[in-house]
Amino acid sequence: AFDGAKYTEDSVLKFSAIPWPVLEKPPIRITDLDWDAVDKFFKSVKLLLTGHDYDTLVDKSHKRDMP
Repeated sequence: AFDGAKYTEDSVLKFSAIPWPVLEKPPIRITDLDWDAVDKFFKSVKLLLTGHDYDTLVDKSHKRDMP
């Protein structure tokens, strides 16, 4: 849903709508976003996904965060 959404002046992206890669429960604050929090998220997810699915998630996440 997030990846396919289009945002405009009439449909503004809200901070709370972004799927931040952290383990914190919403509401996420800007202070919750740091390298350690993101690292913990990906280390946890890696235990739950197959190698291919994990690689796909990392690739999509990287592209989402790096336009």
